[in-house]
Amino acid sequence: MLAHIDPVILARIQFAFTISFHIIFPAFTIGLASWLAVIFNPLAFIITYIFVFGAGSYYILRLIGKGPGTREKAYGDHGIKTPPLVTNLGSETGGGKNV
Repeated sequence: MLAHIDPVILARIQFAFTISFHIIFPAFTIGLASWLAVIFNPLAFIITYIFVFGAGSYYILRLIGKGPGTREKAYGDHGIKTPPLVTNLGSETGGGKNV
């Protein structure tokens, strides 16, 4: 049956098929990408918002819960009353020349 169809007609059918898919698939991918952006962008924002402001809220609530009268050791308080000076640094580290 296809033996007596003109090759020009077959080439035109192939060209129409190729062109239609080259029009449909980019439009489909652009539409799908924009739909995914609309769905996932607010989702990523909400998750980030929860983590950032959740951590800040936890910190603030801990500060409020302690109250002004509590005296706990601050982070990094290792019993050193004054910071070491550069000139007497060698005597604290077990000897050595002063800088």
